[in-house]
Amino acid sequence: MHLIVYTSEFAGTDSELESTVEAIVAKARISNQENGITGVFFNCGRRFLQFIEGEFDAVNALMAKLSADPRHRYVSILFNDSVPERGFSRWSMDQFNVGTSATLDLEYLQMVRDACRANFQTRTETIVSIFKGFIESDELD
Repeated sequence: MHLIVYTSEFAGTDSELESTVEAIVAKARISNQENGITGVFFNCGRRFLQFIEGEFDAVNALMAKLSADPRHRYVSILFNDSVPERGFSRWSMDQFNVGTSATLDLEYLQMVRDACRANFQTRTETIVSIFKGFIESDELD
């Protein structure tokens, strides 16, 4: 089983964001199911964070498509490695909209990535929870 976690930034206008995210998730649910890919998609305002998992070739083919997708830019892969098991076995693509005032602290996400690379014994759901913890909302300040 292979897992890729990446972040990117929405390339369209603010007025296009909601409908674009809905279209991405709807298509991903169908396509991912057909290709044996599962995962989760977070959007935090204009910033995306996505986990995709499945067989190595399928995940890397999808990542190549995603990297070329003009709807987002500044793709940064945080994690790209084998994992002991699937963490989202029932989710062809679940989606969480964290809110338009939320921001991702990329420095902390990279620290989590480095810790996971050093000792990836943690289940994928735990990693998702850790990443979710680094999503900060301006409303909480």
